[in-house]
Amino acid sequence: MPTITKIHESSGGIVFNGSLVLLIEVISPYREYNFPKGTMEIGESAEKTAVREVSEETGYLAKIIMPLSDLKYEFIVEDVCVKKTVHYFVMEVEDIAKTPEQKLEVGEDLRPIWTTVPEALGRLTHNNSEDILLQAVGLYED
Repeated sequence: MPTITKIHESSGGIVFNGSLVLLIEVISPYREYNFPKGTMEIGESAEKTAVREVSEETGYLAKIIMPLSDLKYEFIVEDVCVKKTVHYFVMEVEDIAKTPEQKLEVGEDLRPIWTTVPEALGRLTHNNSEDILLQAVGLYED
């Protein structure tokens, strides 16, 4: 049983370019497919974090269209229970023609991938990511 609980907040985006959606392929330490997201910095809003993290992880500039539901989950790492909240936003790429330039941290091995929604649903590693994508599609298409 974990003896310590940590609260962790992240923010990210479900980024669209027309009918395509942007995924992150995590190459290492194990292959995983998800959406760009990352830790909120001190004093940074969820919106600002989402825009920054999409840019850093994918190299694309994107604008926020609207907020989505927060994703909440827990996991245990080395006897620490992490209670995580991820603030997601529906976003749209601003300049698809611009060559993306990632700004990855040491140890990050990520690759941005544009894919169709059905293909994304087949690739996403976590079920809760599928749920947030379906919510985003419903709002983006309205």
